[in-house]
Amino acid sequence: MSISIQKILGKIDQELQAAKNVSSASLVREKIYAIKTLCDLILEETETELPTEAEAAKFASDSPSGKLHVQQPRRMEMEDDANGESIFDF
Repeated sequence: MSISIQKILGKIDQELQAAKNVSSASLVREKIYAIKTLCDLILEETETELPTEAEAAKFASDSPSGKLHVQQPRRMEMEDDANGESIFDF
């Protein structure tokens, strides 16, 4: 479920007005902390949005073949007196 940024901004405005109307320093801190949390929520939401089509096309054009090249592991070359691949083979 996604909450619109406009709703969050409205809640930030409500918290700001409430912070202006309280007289206790601890209550002001609570309201400011609530505002900070709401701001973090907006920033987190915008960071996790999916890339736009232009960004996706740019990413696809940056990779040369579009596929990831994975190098296969090579077998370890052994000396003549070695018995096998395991270090426990004597």
